[in-house]
Amino acid sequence: MERQEIIDTFKSHYKRDLRKQLVKTLLKNEKETKKPDYKMINQMFLFVQKELNWKIPENPSAWDYTPLEIMEDIFPHIESTNWYALQVSTAKKMIDALEKNKRG
Repeated sequence: MERQEIIDTFKSHYKRDLRKQLVKTLLKNEKETKKPDYKMINQMFLFVQKELNWKIPENPSAWDYTPLEIMEDIFPHIESTNWYALQVSTAKKMIDALEKNKRG
């Protein structure tokens, strides 16, 4: 599936209010619990990655943030969640590990 197809699929199945509510619920859970439940958003993120045939690149300079960009397009203000920050942090750690591995 192409980027816009994925976005359109989510938007047709989940109305904007529902997508906004998901982000609000994430933010609320992140504030109220020590270990928020990211199961639903992770499943959606995995779906996006699967539909893109996204894989971790061997070359760190070829890292593709498209799955996160799609999540931003689908879910208003998702970038304000700890879940999003965790995804970015994980990507940066993986890029660093790839660079270290590449250098030997």
